[in-house]
Amino acid sequence: MSDKPATPAVPRQHPATTGQAAPTFSLPRLLEELLKQAEVSQRETTIPRALTTAERSTLSQIATEADMWANVKPEVPTMLETVARLLLAFPTANMSEAIAAARKDAYQVALEDVPTWAVAAAGKRWVRGDVAILGDKVNLSFPPSPPQLRLLALDEVANVRGAGIRAKKLLNAKVRKEISPEERARVLKKIRQSFPSAPAKAASMDEPRDLTADERRIRLAEMAQAVVDDMTGSV
Repeated sequence: MSDKPATPAVPRQHPATTGQAAPTFSLPRLLEELLKQAEVSQRETTIPRALTTAERSTLSQIATEADMWANVKPEVPTMLETVARLLLAFPTANMSEAIAAARKDAYQVALEDVPTWAVAAAGKRWVRGDVAILGDKVNLSFPPSPPQLRLLALDEVANVRGAGIRAKKLLNAKVRKEISPEERARVLKKIRQSFPSAPAKAASMDEPRDLTADERRIRLAEMAQAVVDDMTGSV
């Protein structure tokens, strides 16, 4: 595979500017396809081919910046300004100062540990009606309650954090060895030579030639188990 630079998936932005939105952490198409082909066992994650230098660079950038955005320190004053701008879009008549203060305190309690960029993104989702995570009984004619805005904001953080996790998963994956038909035949022949008195089940398990590599591995395991079953008298 060509080792030319991959298309950058992450704009180089820094969350110190808390009013800006987080970048879109999307994997290039080839890496998305590779991630779908990943196999996860108790010990490790494996992929069918090695990553190119450019792909490793892209994944490393995504992992680093996703972690940075997901773990940015919240700034309560800026967050409250963000919430206030959202509430102005849903004016409430005859609100006393006491009610306004209580409302402000409620949003602060709900969002004081959430990055401001995520709160801003949550507000944008509310205005756009992108709130499926909250269920189907949400009244968008009113501003989001503190718990609702918190859930949307945390979902934004989770999406960014998840992008970093997916990138690290590919970075840490090992290239798995595919079992070719020739290798399968060699192993099966060795099994039959090693256990000539127990070929009954294994001999009848020659699979069609059009099986995938994964299916061949499963089939080979079945063959080995068949030999053990014949030797131990298992049904």
